[in-house]
Amino acid sequence: MPTRQPPPIKIPKFKGEHYPNVYLKWEQNIDQIFNIRDISDQKQVDLVVLESEEYAMTCMASNQGPPTASWVNIKILMCARFVPSYFRR
Repeated sequence: MPTRQPPPIKIPKFKGEHYPNVYLKWEQNIDQIFNIRDISDQKQVDLVVLESEEYAMTCMASNQGPPTASWVNIKILMCARFVPSYFRR
């Protein structure tokens, strides 16, 4: 009996809307997908960069120091960009 291939990983696109709740909902959806599937850190980064229309890459490039290489670090940078500090409280 042939083994079944898992369906391809589809994550929602993020277009960089400047509404904090839109970003936070997108982040939550991505976290749920990554928690359900066993996805390597590099694959997580690749998927997020691919589906965020370069916003994740821009956030990574604007960071001082070496490039960010994890979804956790990308979330920190993107949250700082798309969620104002007063909204995070």
